[in-house]
Formats: sequence, structure tokens, C-alpha cells
Amino acid sequence: MRAGTTSRRAFTTGVTLGNTTQRPRRCIEMRPPRQETLMTIPVFAQTMAEQAAERAGAAASTTTSLMLLAAVLLTIAAIWKVFERAGEPGWAVLVPFYNLYVLTKVAQVSGWWVLAMFIPFLGIVAAFVIAIGVAKRFGKSSGFGIGIALLPFLFYPMLAWGDGEASPSLA
Repeated sequence: MRAGTTSRRAFTTGVTLGNTTQRPRRCIEMRPPRQETLMTIPVFAQTMAEQAAERAGAAASTTTSLMLLAAVLLTIAAIWKVFERAGEPGWAVLVPFYNLYVLTKVAQVSGWWVLAMFIPFLGIVAAFVIAIGVAKRFGKSSGFGIGIALLPFLFYPMLAWGDGEASPSLA
């Protein structure tokens, strides 16, 4: 190294004064601590926090899933009972697409409404028409039919185990 230049060695500096170079002084070490030491505690804490959040989320997810499963099973059982009270086979609720056709028979509307349920926006209208038809078949109001369309897990059980009787089929 030439005289008069500053050394760039690790964490030491040489100060030049004129032609003489003073002995290098030790500066305050500004070197960051080793990464392993620095990251151990925060990563561990972050991991523990993430685990706690995951456990809480898993518990909430399990509870929500069980409640949803209970609502689905209750609705299936209620529609089964509604089908039987209307003179249709209860097991039909378990067969996809056929259950929609049986529901149109219970509602005493055309079976073409099943196809209408698969057309965007018209499907919403079809759901309300069928639900109102089911309600009227059991002597309930149109408002009850709207309730069936919007909240089937509440209104089908009321219809299934309520006191109304299904009117005779027109077919």
C-alpha cells in the first residue's frame, strides 16, 4: 500500500497527516451481529404467533364446518320430509338434478323450471317461483315461499315438521 492512502481493512482506519501515517486506530465495530443470533428470537416468536393464529383459525374453521354440516344435514332431512308429505319419494332429495325435478312436481309448476335454474339470472327467478309454489302447496303465504328461497335451512324444517298439510296434487 502506498503511503498517504487510507487503509480499508476490516474495521480499522489509517489517518494520514502530511507524509506520515499514524498507527491505525480501532473504530467502534459497526459490524452487524451474526444473523443466526439475531434471527433466532424473532423467528421463534413469529413462529409461535403464527402457530397460535393457525390453531385459532383451525378451531374456528372446524366449528364453522361442523355448523355448516349440521345445517346441510338438517335441510336434507327437512326436504326429505317435505317430499314424503307431498307424496313423492323422500330419497329423491339425495339424487342430483332429479331432486330439482321432484321439487317442481311438489311445487306443481312445469318441469321446464329445472332447466331455467341453470340459466343466469333466470335461475334466481326459477328458485323463487318453485319456492313460492312449494309454500302454496302446503297452505303457506308467498312470503313464506320467499323465506324458503332465501333461507332454506330455516324454512324447510318449519314446513317439514310444521302443522300444514300438503294439498292434493293436481296431476
